[in-house]
Amino acid sequence: MIHFTAQVVPMESVDADVVVIPVFESELTSPRLMELNKTLGGHLKSALADAGFKGKATDQLAIHSLGKIKASQIVLIGLGKKNECDLDGLRKAAGEIAKKTKTLKQVAWMVEAGPTKGLSLNGMASAIVEGFVMGSYRFDRYKKSDKDKVKGNVSLTLCLAESRDIDGVQIMMKRGQLLGESTNLARDLANTPPNDMMPDHFVKVAKDLFKKTSVEIEVIDQKKAAHYGMGAFLGVAQGSKSDAYILILRHRPQKSAAPIVLVGKGVTFDSGGISIKPGRAMSDMKADMSGAAAVLSAMNVIVKLGADINVTAIMPLTENMPSGGALRPGDIVTAMNGKTIEIINTDAEGRLILGDALSYAVQEENAAKIVDIATLTGACSVAIGDLASGVLGNHQPLIDELIKVGRETGEWLWQLPLFDGYLDYLKSDTADIANASEAGKAGTCTGAKFLEQFVGSTHWAHLDIASVMKCPNTKGYMVKGMSGAGARLLAEWVMSQAAKVS
Repeated sequence: MIHFTAQVVPMESVDADVVVIPVFESELTSPRLMELNKTLGGHLKSALADAGFKGKATDQLAIHSLGKIKASQIVLIGLGKKNECDLDGLRKAAGEIAKKTKTLKQVAWMVEAGPTKGLSLNGMASAIVEGFVMGSYRFDRYKKSDKDKVKGNVSLTLCLAESRDIDGVQIMMKRGQLLGESTNLARDLANTPPNDMMPDHFVKVAKDLFKKTSVEIEVIDQKKAAHYGMGAFLGVAQGSKSDAYILILRHRPQKSAAPIVLVGKGVTFDSGGISIKPGRAMSDMKADMSGAAAVLSAMNVIVKLGADINVTAIMPLTENMPSGGALRPGDIVTAMNGKTIEIINTDAEGRLILGDALSYAVQEENAAKIVDIATLTGACSVAIGDLASGVLGNHQPLIDELIKVGRETGEWLWQLPLFDGYLDYLKSDTADIANASEAGKAGTCTGAKFLEQFVGSTHWAHLDIASVMKCPNTKGYMVKGMSGAGARLLAEWVMSQAAKVS
């Protein structure tokens, strides 16, 4: 548990185990550091020289306070070049501090008052807390050894120069906490082993999360899905012994307005079905529900922040398994919107369950805008690596909004094309459309082109997060394991939409 406070206190009086001082490359001789050096009797200057600390992004230098101030330790954290540091740079720095100080109980962070380096104080407060929360993340619930488990509580205090800033900073710290925790919740869901994170367990998590809220929860089981004609969703589900569901959450502060709809792919384990995946790294396919995890986590933030805008979350939840009853290549299924789909590859299952979810968003929810998020294609990693997610859609202003929010949250998006010609890659001799291209070309683009067939004229964007599903190592606020990608991005985008209509 992490506790957050803000207070006005000089560094010499901070009651903490460690005081964190952020430093730009160009400010190693700033008045603040020179004053600290004087307080420490020249110890800071010699420590800087001995360590070769330059203030580069996320570089750290820990020095003993020698009893000259109340805190026993001082940590300098580099922010890099003054004109290049942004909010995500602060998040990364805070994530590094969270890792370095994980055995300490009280951490204080010195914050300059007022707009600093082009960043508002409130924005800085939120970003520091976000990064600290995400950097503190550990998935240790299955570890039995005491030495491996994270214990106890920690407090983070932001130390300000002026008392008039405290109220706004406290509000933004709470916002940062919720955003950081949204990523950690999505990480928890995706890191949970698939024998525990089955569709029914995901539904239970959602019910527990929103049971004391005004959120309307609807669970469409397989019988009701058949009533809606969701043959694509049911086709994927038929190979598994686990029951499949479509989970729907409705946040409706405005009773009559058409909602924004967030749709998240929720394949709780993807074996590939009859078109089975190679064994290498198949265990990672427990995270093929990362889209649904991002949507659920974002909704938690949206509700807790009281966004005054109607939002519906739709999460189709199923396993994709090989069995005697599984969907076969060559089968034809009929989606909710009446389109027939020839199954070329049963490992192109995410688009099938999303197709029915998107149809539901249009036909039953009367969606104003739709954003879907999914670990849809391995081809996305081939196209753009692991530094960004792909974004495609039918409405450029919506795509531009998402790209802008992605830059602000550090969850970068790169737009890929959605040419009409890609539909030719999905031609079928026996059905309206094939679920994959026989040639295997432009996998991310054809996957999105398939989804486009289910949104009609509704403004829609698709986020392919397969490229960023997993963090290969621990750095900044990223932690090795499943990334929780998309949760903060979706929450911040919805909040920006709410601000437009307020």
